[in-house]
Amino acid sequence: MLDIGTGPPDFINEKGVKWWLNKYSTEYARRPDIHGTRLKTITCYYTEEPDGNKGYVLVDEKKGIPVWHGSTFEGVGVWIDMMKFKRRKK
Repeated sequence: MLDIGTGPPDFINEKGVKWWLNKYSTEYARRPDIHGTRLKTITCYYTEEPDGNKGYVLVDEKKGIPVWHGSTFEGVGVWIDMMKFKRRKK
């Protein structure tokens, strides 16, 4: 099991959402797949809202915007794989 969200958060935004860097998923996005495709600017965070809802957010660091959010770790991997596929098809 990944050790996510157990220590102090990396930061807390103005809405009180706690953010932890998810190193594993960030590395997965940035690492080339078998086709050499990677998402160099994507960073993954595990989040916890003030009401207790937990989830994941993928941020495009170059654009400074979130590009995906969801509640499951598996969903993060699926989105990353789909975006790598989409990038290859351009």
